[in-house]
Amino acid sequence: MTKLGTLGIFAHANAGKTTVTENFLYQASVIDSIGRVDNGNTVTDSLGVERERGITVQASYVTFKLGDKIVQLLDTPGHIDFSAEVERAVSVLDCAILVISGVDGVQPQTLAIWKLLKEKNLPTIIFINKLDRKGASISRTMDDIFRYLGKDVILVNRYNENTKKIDNIDIKNDLLDVLSRFDDDIINNFLSNNKVEQKDLQSSFIKNFRTGDVTPVTTGSALTSCGIKELMALLNLLMPSHSQQKEDDKFAGYIFSVKNINNMWYSYVKVIKGEINKKQIIKLGDENIKLSRILVQDGTKQVVTDKIVEGQLAILPGIYIPIGTMIGNYKCEIPKLNYVHPLYNVVLKSEDSEELAKGLGILNMEDPYLNLKYDKITNEFSIDIIGDLQGEIIIRLLRDRFNVNAQIESSSIIYKETPIDVGYGKSGYKRCSNVAIKVMPLERGSGLVFKSEFSTDFLFAKYQKLIENKLMNVYSKYALKGWELTDAQISIVDGKCDNAGSESMHYNIAAPIAFFRALKEAKTKLLEPQMEFDLVCEKNALGEAMLECTKNPRSSVAFEYKNNDMVYIHGIAPLSFTRDLPKRLNKLLAGKFSFVQQEIGYIDTQDEIESRRITPYVSPANEKAFVFAQGGSLLPFDKDLDKKGGKPEHIRRNKSCNKQEYKSNGKPIIKKNDDIEEDRTL
Repeated sequence: MTKLGTLGIFAHANAGKTTVTENFLYQASVIDSIGRVDNGNTVTDSLGVERERGITVQASYVTFKLGDKIVQLLDTPGHIDFSAEVERAVSVLDCAILVISGVDGVQPQTLAIWKLLKEKNLPTIIFINKLDRKGASISRTMDDIFRYLGKDVILVNRYNENTKKIDNIDIKNDLLDVLSRFDDDIINNFLSNNKVEQKDLQSSFIKNFRTGDVTPVTTGSALTSCGIKELMALLNLLMPSHSQQKEDDKFAGYIFSVKNINNMWYSYVKVIKGEINKKQIIKLGDENIKLSRILVQDGTKQVVTDKIVEGQLAILPGIYIPIGTMIGNYKCEIPKLNYVHPLYNVVLKSEDSEELAKGLGILNMEDPYLNLKYDKITNEFSIDIIGDLQGEIIIRLLRDRFNVNAQIESSSIIYKETPIDVGYGKSGYKRCSNVAIKVMPLERGSGLVFKSEFSTDFLFAKYQKLIENKLMNVYSKYALKGWELTDAQISIVDGKCDNAGSESMHYNIAAPIAFFRALKEAKTKLLEPQMEFDLVCEKNALGEAMLECTKNPRSSVAFEYKNNDMVYIHGIAPLSFTRDLPKRLNKLLAGKFSFVQQEIGYIDTQDEIESRRITPYVSPANEKAFVFAQGGSLLPFDKDLDKKGGKPEHIRRNKSCNKQEYKSNGKPIIKKNDDIEEDRTL
């Protein structure tokens, strides 16, 4: 019975990841010769810009046979600017290979990828590559791995520099030492009998690899194909796989990628449970979709199939399904990753704005992290990107795929907003429908929290849920200054509805306006990304590098010697300082360094910001225009509503009123005196 496994290959830039993929396909007789990145003839780098620049921009999908398994391989980008492609691949993998150059050792980007693989707890094999190159060292690279990636790694073979072949080494003692930290049976057996059977040791090795606890390291040179057979044999032994189950009427599939090729959409799905046949009806939310065709990858080609089964990757042509969507009648969750953090908002312009809109629209559907927005007044489009290289590639893709000549007009850091104080806002639509919102600051790093502090007896649960969805998922994304709100709590503290008169539309108008009134009273300040950066440079350049990295008073930097020739610098600083740090270092170090950074939180900005943030809707801060934009009228807006102070009536007033006004989550409010600032419930 054929088994299916999904494998991802990851690496820092120029570690040889794509060449490893070429070797796999060649050894499995999928291709007749091994392509070279330098020659632009590799299978998985198919885009023109990938072949020209020698980099991987988007994940590619191929398959090959390995023993009794069909391996579905995703070759992923190595540059951090294309992290979204990496994240999408990781969400569907069973196993990973992390390629590390034996010349360069563990690089900053290696660390970023490793953190993602550990977050997913993904079983990983490390392959030390390029050991045929001058300056390569297994022992130095292993020291890097132990120091930066962890202690639970096992070197299973060694590249011989003299014979240019792989030497097998006895790993029994090392394996026993590592496994004893995870497997009580192994250590108890050893203590009782002073030995462990080989089959028990191998079984424990496989089990603890698949739980992500043990990481084997193998060695070689993909350029000369040395060590590839050994790597494939280890993969065949360890890789988790799915066997075809009995027919099951429960089906679940996860959409992990979409592509538009020649104006046709292709949705990429991994079958999580069950199986499905072509021309079968699948459930997509409240809709039913009939599959006309199903494609699967066979080597480097796409072929039509009648059925896809658990663990299989497939392509649904002619259908657009948003990335991250679960399809089918069986509910299951895919773990959410927290890896992609766009850092810059860029404005693009073109003489042909209509074609630019079409091209950007398709790219945004392929990568929702772009967060495309359009400003009708200025005729400007903006997207969110991770770094300058991604911006350059998008400009190139617009030209190559859509024949659009565009340019980046401006670039700004993506800030966030947080309230300075507590603020209240109240709004209503018609006499029967109103709501009061409180906004209050939280500790840095708390994110955004929603809370209902008012009884559903008087503001029904369906309206409270609608308000929560609108404020948390829409209007908090573009707060008072146009940026996303964070480190804040949004609360419903008062309101009313009527069975006969209230409608969802009333709260679509009232809730955002009440929210923005609360923000205005609370006032907001801007936060900027706090960056963690890693720099590797030559030892003799340490002084200059450290001086440059510490020029910002809010930066903190530490260093350690990586080996005799190189030094590793780790630092934390605001993005306003680090965004141009690589350019400044390049002038100082003549390009002899590697640098990667990632966002680790937000801090108060010390810069004066003129926001050019494009909002995708009329802001509730412009109340009259917002009411009209929502299809409302000013006549019933805030009808007979007392907006004084923004505070809900039962908080502001200490006078007789009905039972309803003295309820909060069904509990009586303790009255003290006039102008009580907060609810206090028994």
